[in-house]
Amino acid sequence: MSVIFEWLDNYQINHQLIDEQHKQLFVLAHQIVESDGDVEKLKGSIMDLYAYTRVHFRAEEGLMKKSDYPKKTEHIAMHDNMLSMLNDLSLNLKPDSTIIKKLQIFMMEWLLVHIQTEDVKLAKYL
Repeated sequence: MSVIFEWLDNYQINHQLIDEQHKQLFVLAHQIVESDGDVEKLKGSIMDLYAYTRVHFRAEEGLMKKSDYPKKTEHIAMHDNMLSMLNDLSLNLKPDSTIIKKLQIFMMEWLLVHIQTEDVKLAKYL
């Protein structure tokens, strides 16, 4: 059974720019699920996600630096780790369901855990 990535209002961290970008990340995560094992479609979806993730992380990291967020070093390290993991997953694409499952787990951990713990802390600080 596939995970459906759907934005819910309780995922908001109450920062307009970041919430809008998070919504877009949910859209891109859902496209990965919908690729349905088509490697070319999956590859394109992952490339879109990776590119937008970099845009999003730059925005968040800019806010951290501008506001002198005390946990910016740790938060940026988490971002770097997520980009690295996403890159590793994209390098191992095969037409089977295991990569989809790994991507779903990765996206769930990132979208639900990271946003609702780490990004909430940033939003409260801002």
